[in-house]
Amino acid sequence: MKYRILTVREICDFQHKFKTLGGVNLPENYLQDSRVVGAFDEHQQLIGGWTLRLVKPFRALELIPAHSPQVQTFMEKAGLSNIVELNGVWIDPKVTTTKESFRFWREVLRDTIAQKRKYIVFGYPESKQGLKRFYERLDPNIIFTGETVFGVEATVAYLTPSKIRNFYFKQAPWLLCRHFNLIKRSGS
Repeated sequence: MKYRILTVREICDFQHKFKTLGGVNLPENYLQDSRVVGAFDEHQQLIGGWTLRLVKPFRALELIPAHSPQVQTFMEKAGLSNIVELNGVWIDPKVTTTKESFRFWREVLRDTIAQKRKYIVFGYPESKQGLKRFYERLDPNIIFTGETVFGVEATVAYLTPSKIRNFYFKQAPWLLCRHFNLIKRSGS
């Protein structure tokens, strides 16, 4: 896979594919004001991507009901200039190998850390079990879990770059063994 920032035209394709696969429509103005990165296969087809946002509005924080004090507490602690939001992460279901998936997520997290912010904010719906398991392995700090303003059960959390680095140091041996089929996968 090759990665690069998307053009305005490619952002429309990204938006459509994310809505189709993730069931969420990311507004055009949100995407235009964000860093939108695409993953391309050997045929230059868009097969995944993510968005990074350095300015308000942060969609993940806006999911939390207004009566919840968690957002205000987090914002006071973090400060606006210390936040990057990771959102719109998707990868084509045809990308099934552990190697490709590992490389994709490594690039997502590397790019996120490269923004040099202290707090990485993200959210995920409870219904997306694979995404939930991945994020939980990163040991995030939970800001909110419950019903969002859209009536969906979700979790909004944050990480620090050091937690991501620690994750890779802890997981690297397991991921390498799995990649080279040195350990048996569950269900195999």
